[in-house]
Amino acid sequence: MNTRSAINIRQSASISQLQEEVMFLKGQNEAVFKMLSYLTEQAGGSITIPQNFTELVIGSNFTFERNEEGDYVMISYR
Repeated sequence: MNTRSAINIRQSASISQLQEEVMFLKGQNEAVFKMLSYLTEQAGGSITIPQNFTELVIGSNFTFERNEEGDYVMISYR
């Protein structure tokens, strides 16, 4: 195998890995939007996001965990 072939194989593997990561992130994004849609419905059909939203969430982190009933619980912390 020459150097060019080895580089092409590595590039293919990297592209394949990136495609998998993009699909994973796309799924995560869709799940978050579905959760937001559900919460919006539960809040009467409207949730207002403040104009300075990005400033308010700087430094925030969140995780999803399951409670004893199997429901998702979003935990936010700074």
